[in-house]
Amino acid sequence: MLSKRLSGFVMVLVCLFLLAVSLSGAEVLCDMIKLRTLGEASCFNEAGEMTPPDGAFMFPAQGNINAERGCVEFEFKPNWTSDPQKRHHITLFTCWQDKDNNIGINLRGVDLYATYTVAGKRNIYLYSGLSVKAGEWYRIVFNYDSRNKILDDAQFISGMISVNGKPGFQLEQGARFKPMSLEKASIGFGFRSRGWEAKLDAQIRNVQIYDSCHGVQLHVPPEYELDMSSLRLYTDVHHRYIRDFIAQKSDDDSPVRFDFSYGNSLVMTLPQARTVRLLKISVNSPKEPDYPLADSFGLYAADNEAWYQRLPILAVKEEREADRTNIWFKVDCTTRFLKLYNQDSSVPISLPEVEVYEHILNPSARQSGLRLAEYNDIHFWSEHSLGKVMRDDLLPAPAAAGVGVIELSGCKGEIESFQLIAFSKEASPQRFGVTFSNLLGPGGAEIGSDRFSVNRVAYIDIPNPSPFSRPDTWPDALMAEEDTELTEGNNPLWINLNIPREAIPGEYQGIISLLLDGKTVATAALKVRVFAFTLPKSPFYKSISVFRTKYIRQYCPEVTIEDCLRLFSRNRLGGVVGFPEFQYQLTEEGVELDTSKFLEMEKFYFDECNFNIFGLNNVYLGEGGQTRSWENFPSMSEKYQKHLGDYLSKAEKFLHTRKLADKVILYLVDEPWSICYDMFAEIYSFVKSKSPTLKTMLTEEPWHGGLLKVVDIWCSSYVTQPVSKRNIREHDASAFTYWNTVFATDKPAVRPRMVGWASDSNDIKGHLFWGICCWGRGDPFTVPSIYIRDNVMQEWSAGNGWLVYPSPDGKKLLSSIRFEILRDSFEDYDYLQLLRQHLASDSIGIVEYRQGKALLDEAARMVPDATEYPDAEGFLTMRNKIAEYLDKYSRD
Repeated sequence: MLSKRLSGFVMVLVCLFLLAVSLSGAEVLCDMIKLRTLGEASCFNEAGEMTPPDGAFMFPAQGNINAERGCVEFEFKPNWTSDPQKRHHITLFTCWQDKDNNIGINLRGVDLYATYTVAGKRNIYLYSGLSVKAGEWYRIVFNYDSRNKILDDAQFISGMISVNGKPGFQLEQGARFKPMSLEKASIGFGFRSRGWEAKLDAQIRNVQIYDSCHGVQLHVPPEYELDMSSLRLYTDVHHRYIRDFIAQKSDDDSPVRFDFSYGNSLVMTLPQARTVRLLKISVNSPKEPDYPLADSFGLYAADNEAWYQRLPILAVKEEREADRTNIWFKVDCTTRFLKLYNQDSSVPISLPEVEVYEHILNPSARQSGLRLAEYNDIHFWSEHSLGKVMRDDLLPAPAAAGVGVIELSGCKGEIESFQLIAFSKEASPQRFGVTFSNLLGPGGAEIGSDRFSVNRVAYIDIPNPSPFSRPDTWPDALMAEEDTELTEGNNPLWINLNIPREAIPGEYQGIISLLLDGKTVATAALKVRVFAFTLPKSPFYKSISVFRTKYIRQYCPEVTIEDCLRLFSRNRLGGVVGFPEFQYQLTEEGVELDTSKFLEMEKFYFDECNFNIFGLNNVYLGEGGQTRSWENFPSMSEKYQKHLGDYLSKAEKFLHTRKLADKVILYLVDEPWSICYDMFAEIYSFVKSKSPTLKTMLTEEPWHGGLLKVVDIWCSSYVTQPVSKRNIREHDASAFTYWNTVFATDKPAVRPRMVGWASDSNDIKGHLFWGICCWGRGDPFTVPSIYIRDNVMQEWSAGNGWLVYPSPDGKKLLSSIRFEILRDSFEDYDYLQLLRQHLASDSIGIVEYRQGKALLDEAARMVPDATEYPDAEGFLTMRNKIAEYLDKYSRD
């Protein structure tokens, strides 16, 4: 009777198991029960947990894993605690055929990552921090799929693995690989260390290996029935292969491995944002493939040229045509920038031909700008500062009233920029220039013509563009000349109006004379509105740049440091690292601080230039995975601590006497490796012990517990993430940003304009520029962008590292369009802070408060972070709304 009951109970368990398998859709290929039959009894302890002998437990892969797709779940308890300063490498799980064909989950230092390797091509999908402690259990869930399927909300490595609340990671959608052969493969759970002499042991339990992804839903794009009636082929698309800029190692005619990770992507750029509905990809394929070629491609797009995001593929269709395969992808996005790459690195595919279909007609005129006048087939027009004018851009449509009026607005103490352009059908020796009358305002008030400045816009030839841009000549450098010789196409002049701080608010009018060879050939009307509030002399935004003066000495030998700082100040940079500087002499007891040079620079720096921040000189102590000595004393040695500590203590004491301690930052370490966090935390702790009131800065995400206690300013491109915001707030720190890639020469002007807005909406107090004149790769006029070194493309955006140019004669330092737009962005930030100050006043009325708060909320929705922002009109409209409010309620 008992045996019948037991057999009945077993049958119930079997039925429940089969039901669970049928519901989940995933069959268990291997579990702890099966593992006990595959190994010696000595491999398991009394609790049934696996203890890998000699650091590894291996068994045949055939029948125990699906190489095409599947899920591996297990828990492990280590007998060791992670040591970030040791570069150990531990294999937690592997399915191993040979070094060129394997799957693995690995722990390197405190980085957990997964790999899928086929035919010698390793693809490390993702990694995250994981610091383990001896005696604690950790659960790993590993989903993988070698086919081109989309995993919705699938955690690639999930379960209990997270660091400081960092969320689980996603399997890259659409990743596809041919599965390995399992006939000669083995599975292993092991803990083999590289770099540690001590033996590492662990217990393993709750192993489940499924034949398909477990707990995730697969999505297959449906077949697409072509309907071309509402679509049209968009022909004006710039195509470029990044591989074209890389020296190839062989000259054979074998198909190119069209692989993004090696720079062989196809990037498509439209002249302006369009709604893309359909892409047709044609690939040479003499033999009909035995798998869908559509699986081999990934599609990405960028809204407003922000970070690329994968395009959802609504449907797909393949057609054979002679020796070619046509692949149709149905999508729905509005973008200027599309990226196509072959994500199957094991399959060689010839470079495809791509057609883009959309339904918006080509424009007959430029969408922004204002026609002013015409003289002998030379067309004069104007454009605001956020419209980059390319040589071959279309002219704007004629003004409705026949003659356009240029309109500007700004508050007192603000610089407003715009462009005046002469379009010529052919090159001419004539020189285009402009002059201005005085501006006449209310009650006879005047703004003198000397408040205008004019600079010729120079074009930078960028044959190797930044990622997702296009080869072209791009406008950027602002030359010292106030006129320009006419070339074929557009010839722009950059105009700045510096509104006096004492100007009377109201409407002003004036006349612009358009000159050819110094003679007036046409005029244009100018209206300027001056708002009744004033920008503070010192900006609210604490932007700071590393200032490498050696390049100034090399390229601009006649330019002084003061000349440079005046230009930086005019564009409302917050300050620089290294100035004002301290000098010192080493002594047996420590250092003898010399403050004379600091005092000489202090008044100029803070009172004339109105900088609000500076970086203490000679405190750069490390980067990446290495520390730096200080005055030849090894890092954290006795003399290092004695002398550096004395320097910090004396500098802190002196800065307090000058009431400048709140303006200095200690930029100690740059972009540390995660395995070195504890090492650098020790350095930061030492610095804080010697100068506790001075603010330390680190260019890294605020996630590491030891560093969170000793870093005051976290500078990262990811400080807008919720986890980062919470950690910064909980540790009473501040956020700076590091969005250096948005300042590329060959990017739209709206990108740098968003900095002030995104900073305000995310409580970011400043920005670090890693370089403002870093011309170490050569003259920025001739070496402007991505470059090749050792046959490898270095991913440098055009203009990354500088915002200024040396004049050809070396006598002046020149601004750039990007630097001017950043100034406008810093002024926008000032507007937002003035609005916040007004809303915090005690005398504000309820209606007035609600109107102002609604503007702040609207601005935050407009630019929630660095990847989402409007077009030029959106920025200008929002700015004017805030200006109107301040003009009405917060008049000086």
